[in-house]
Amino acid sequence: MEQLRDRIGYHGMYEILDYNSSLVIKDPEGKDARLIRHEHIKLLQDNVVAIHDHAWGDGELFAEYRCQPGVPVDFYQDGSKWNVLISPRETQNRGDELDFRVERELKDGLTQSSEWLETEVDHLVQTALGPNAVRLGGLSAGTPTLPWPCCLSCAEWLPAGLIAWRRSS
Repeated sequence: MEQLRDRIGYHGMYEILDYNSSLVIKDPEGKDARLIRHEHIKLLQDNVVAIHDHAWGDGELFAEYRCQPGVPVDFYQDGSKWNVLISPRETQNRGDELDFRVERELKDGLTQSSEWLETEVDHLVQTALGPNAVRLGGLSAGTPTLPWPCCLSCAEWLPAGLIAWRRSS
């Protein structure tokens, strides 16, 4: 596998060994939501001093932003996407593994009658883990009693592990 990567050329700073993304909708109108992402990554090069994150969509995308390990040091827009430059606060080298977690609060981002959530995985993914290595899930209401009663009953599984949901005004 490594020889194939070397023949292809540049293959990024790291590969993803495990990935999980969850969306918590905190109110029935979709005005308040939290996106939680966890990645277990393995560095593929030496002297990594920054990790890149990105986001796009409607509303206030970064009402709150937390990451661990590291500190977000820059937010900038490139076309329709926002980029976040994260300093891990210590130099990382080839073979190092990190459990990387991002939580971001979205305000007024899911307020239309039909909404969607998109996740882009733009790094190598450890294929030995199989199709379940990348999971998109955790669609839930934010409290034990569902403030959005139709939330799970309106969810529909789409190809490639995507979830669609609908709400009535």
